[in-house]
Amino acid sequence: MTWGYGETPSTSELIYLQSFLGLVDTKCISDSEKSKLIAAGYKIDSNSRWLPYNLTFNPRIETPADAAFPESLLAHNCLYALDSSFNSDIWTFVLNQFITGVVQREYPEDSVQQASYVGPTQLLSMFDSFHVNETTIDYAMSKLADAMTLWIRTHGYAPHSKRAIGKEFRSAICVKVNWNWVALPAILTGLTLIFFLLTVISTHRQGLPIWKGSPLNFLFHGPAGRDWVNPDLVAMSSRSSTTAFTTEREMRELADRVTVKVSKDEDGSLYLKQVEPRSIKRRKYRGLQPSTSSN
Repeated sequence: MTWGYGETPSTSELIYLQSFLGLVDTKCISDSEKSKLIAAGYKIDSNSRWLPYNLTFNPRIETPADAAFPESLLAHNCLYALDSSFNSDIWTFVLNQFITGVVQREYPEDSVQQASYVGPTQLLSMFDSFHVNETTIDYAMSKLADAMTLWIRTHGYAPHSKRAIGKEFRSAICVKVNWNWVALPAILTGLTLIFFLLTVISTHRQGLPIWKGSPLNFLFHGPAGRDWVNPDLVAMSSRSSTTAFTTEREMRELADRVTVKVSKDEDGSLYLKQVEPRSIKRRKYRGLQPSTSSN
C-alpha cells in the first residue's frame, strides 16, 4: 500500500503539506467526491480500496462536518493523514525498544541441565526460545501491528480522533432453556426413579430373589406357571432333589434337564411341550433288549 505525499507547495504558506502522508478510503467517499477526485487527475481502481492522496489543506485544523471538497474527505472520516516523520518516530520511540536486542543461549556448568535463553522480554516471547518458524513470526508481527493500530487510534490527533459512538457486535454462544419442553422428560425421569426405588424396597422386604432379565423367569414363573413341566421326567434325569427353582442358577440347571419341542394344539396354536430326554429313552431301550446268557 502506497501513501501519497502532500502537494508540492507554490507558496511558503504550504510548505508544511509536504510533511504529510495521505490515503483515501474509496469505499467511504460519496459519488460527488469520487467525481471530483477523478476530475483532479486521480485514477480510482475498483479492485483497490485505498487511494494515495496528496493533501492540499492543513489536516491539523479542525474540519466542520459540512466542509466542502477536499476538506469533506477528512470530515467524513474517509481520509487518513500521517506526519511523514511518523515512520522515524515510531521506530525511535516505540519499535526500537521492542524488537532491538540480542537473545543469547547460556549453558550452565552442569551440562545435564537444559540451556536457558536471556535477552529482552519482547524478543524472548517473539522467538519463543528459538522454537520459531514462519507461522510464529507472522503471528507475532500481526499482533504487533494490531497493538500499534490500537495505540494510534487511541492516541491520535484530538480534533480528528473522536470516539466512535455506536453498537458493537460480538459473537457469543447463548443457551436458552425452554422449560416447557424439559418438564415432561424431567417428570418421567423422576417418576421412573421413584418407581425403581419402591420396587427395590418392596422386593427386599418380601425376600424375593433377584431374577433380572433372564427369559427363564417367564418360562417357569410366568402366567402359565410350571404346569407344562413334568416333574417325574425332571427327577428321572436329575440327581438333585431341588424342586423350588427360585434362583436363576436353579432355573438354569432345570432348563439343562428339560427337553421341549414346539407343538400345535387343536386350535392350531403353538406351545411348548416337554418330551423325554434322549438319555431316558436310551435307558428304556436298553432295558427292553433281551438278555443273552452262555451255558
